Amino acid sequence: MAKVIVDANLNVISPHEIIELLVQRQSQYKVRDGLYELFNTYYRGQQGMKGKPSVMAANSQGRPLMRVGESATKERVYSSQRLAPIIDDNQALLGRMPSVRVEPPDMSEAGVTKGELLTKYLVSTHELSSMDRQQAEMGWMMSCLGDGCYVLEVEPELRRVVWTVVDPSTAYPAFMSGYRRYDILDMVIHYYIDVYAAKARWGQSFGAEAGDMVPVTIYLSRYQRTVVVGVEEPERVQHVEWDLKFCPAVWVFNKINGQMANSDIAQSLVQQDALDFTWAVFLDGIVQNTYPIIGVRNPLSVSGEPIQTGPGAPPVPLGPDGQITVTNSQGSLDSIQYGMAQLVSDINVASGTSQIRQEGTMHSSIPTGRAMHAAQGPQATRVELKQTELGAAIRAANSMTLRMQERAPLLGDHEFEIFGRYKGISFRQTMSGKDIDGWDRNTVFWEPVTGMNLQQKTAVAQEGMVAGLWDDIRAREIAGEDDPSGMRERIAAQKLHEARLQAQMQQIAGGGASPGGGGGAPPPGGGGPPGGAPSGGSGPSGGPPPTMIARPPGMGADRAQQQQGPPQGSGPKTMTLDTLKQALMLVGERLKGTVGAVGDR
Repeated sequence: MAKVIVDANLNVISPHEIIELLVQRQSQYKVRDGLYELFNTYYRGQQGMKGKPSVMAANSQGRPLMRVGESATKERVYSSQRLAPIIDDNQALLGRMPSVRVEPPDMSEAGVTKGELLTKYLVSTHELSSMDRQQAEMGWMMSCLGDGCYVLEVEPELRRVVWTVVDPSTAYPAFMSGYRRYDILDMVIHYYIDVYAAKARWGQSFGAEAGDMVPVTIYLSRYQRTVVVGVEEPERVQHVEWDLKFCPAVWVFNKINGQMANSDIAQSLVQQDALDFTWAVFLDGIVQNTYPIIGVRNPLSVSGEPIQTGPGAPPVPLGPDGQITVTNSQGSLDSIQYGMAQLVSDINVASGTSQIRQEGTMHSSIPTGRAMHAAQGPQATRVELKQTELGAAIRAANSMTLRMQERAPLLGDHEFEIFGRYKGISFRQTMSGKDIDGWDRNTVFWEPVTGMNLQQKTAVAQEGMVAGLWDDIRAREIAGEDDPSGMRERIAAQKLHEARLQAQMQQIAGGGASPGGGGGAPPPGGGGPPGGAPSGGSGPSGGPPPTMIARPPGMGADRAQQQQGPPQGSGPKTMTLDTLKQALMLVGERLKGTVGAVGDR
């Protein structure tokens, strides 16, 4: 036992070693950090500002010149900003938390119950970590910067594992090899905070080293989590040693091609520069074609007053040799507009998006739903691959969360409360790390997000169910229902309720209920109609209830009753004067003359 402790401590590094490792990693990732900054400036539309990367040149008046490969020193007059919507669109597709389910160890009742309990634990962890908002930030980082990072931390007050989305520009990981080459060996996180924030967080004062900011460095590995403040004189403010068998962090690649910083706009920067250049030329052409060239011949023979133009301008006095010549420009902007449209198309192709996603229009005279879905097909394929990579990262983070909650120091035996919403029903219950018992297999899945809205999903689900391709449970899943089995039970209960209500209404309409609310006693001898015909009741042996057909007054049963006379044993019906008055008031506007009533009173 003593030997194991010594070996574990040998892998724990000191604050000075952490700072040395930070300097080494920053040098190693220098090119990546530069690309992050470049992509961020293009997304913000600041690529033409002083000191920022740009490949366009301008003269002393700020007019654009031909491409010469120099860096511009002046802020551009106009930028089309075609790259920001592309990133925002991909953020909307990737910035949603997927559905998560922990697979049951076996299909026994106890196994299924355990799977549901651990699923609720993960749902509660995501809600506790505010992943609805953090995942939106992750979607932006993946699309704009090209990478993302999840870090698992321990909330000391709740003694729960929580997730944190880390800016990849502040994270410097080292990876394992072989089939685990996407797993992180260890990672250094470095950022700056205000001196007052540092004092409030750790309860002590620190000297500023970068202006008014304090450098903070976090080191994560399978053996420790250490927080160091300061670089020149590093001070350890938090330190935890553990043996987790993994580094509690997951790196997410936007594209798997052997390198980082795979932004969705990485291949579109040159096209954006060319489009900005073309826009500048187009604006100059608008000015040239709008305002004509005015020339004055023999200015001495023209009035000395300034020439005024526009509605109501006074005439210009001219001498015998004076003359004013107005010449319109002969240029055309059609070629520039064609070039701009082609550049926009090139940007969409290079970034992997489509016109229908960015503008809501398409190159078709009949923009049908099928055509729109087909136009989004290439992007849908790319998004599905990204979701697969992101799902693998979230699945790994879920497994680490379960293992940390069970094995991390001071967590395994602690009982805590989980809460959230599972299968459309809110839950709140208690569990501990012992309930995990080494089981961490889980699945992550998204519903299709491109090409179909809720109405189209519902139609596809209905068609597949009618054709026998899947059952109603799968149809409800396709339509986006969180609890398809529960929805089936609720629909069955609703139909039974409606059937009972219809039966009661038909019983009342058929006279089968007494005024007191209970049915009358059947007559002796069965009381059936002559000839053995079934009675009109709705009882078990009374046959189906009578059909209710609505007819205008005088065309239905009341007319037959008038022709046959009153039923036997019934006296003449009486009508009071008040009832007659109310009936006449309904048709009083249509009557002319005098109406009289004869009766006993």
